[in-house]
Amino acid sequence: MVNVIDKHPDGVQEPKAQEAEPAEHVARLEQQVVELQSTINVLHEELRLLRAQKFGPRSEVMPAEQGQLFNEAEAIDAEAADDEENIEVPAHRRKKGGRKPLAQRPQRSCILSVLVW
Repeated sequence: MVNVIDKHPDGVQEPKAQEAEPAEHVARLEQQVVELQSTINVLHEELRLLRAQKFGPRSEVMPAEQGQLFNEAEAIDAEAADDEENIEVPAHRRKKGGRKPLAQRPQRSCILSVLVW
């Protein structure tokens, strides 16, 4: 659609639409609809891929050499177990837990107050 603006002598501008052919205009609009629909489809596909990447399942595959990093403590523990001797610890009794008992006769004091109205 081609817009032509004619100037009037009093300064008012009126847009005037000139159509070459209505069939040509309809064809351009249909082409625009097809382009916009393809853009929408591409954006929907990108959105689906990004959601799958962010919220989808992840495979937690670990390289073989990374698994050896965590065996270091177990290897040291295995060597230490071979070197250790069995040491016996004598038995003992635990102290009784809980609150300490109150004194037999707690100190009491009497406070006398007089209120005057």
